[in-house]
Amino acid sequence: MPNSYTTLWTNGLCRELERSGYAGQRLTMLFGGPHQSLPSFQRAGVQPGDRIYPVRVHRTRLHVLGMLEVARIVP
Repeated sequence: MPNSYTTLWTNGLCRELERSGYAGQRLTMLFGGPHQSLPSFQRAGVQPGDRIYPVRVHRTRLHVLGMLEVARIVP
């Protein structure tokens, strides 16, 4: 059974994606790393088949920005 995870996207990141024309585009990949701003999916135990939901908190509301089913994790 697949697991589900959330990842918090900052308002700054969301604004930059909007300015760059990515708002409304289908998610094709997510990045993680050793920093708090982009935590490691590998360290969190994410596996192929799991689902990741990027979320944003804006003006006291939680927005689910999409869903991505993990096909593979690239180190």
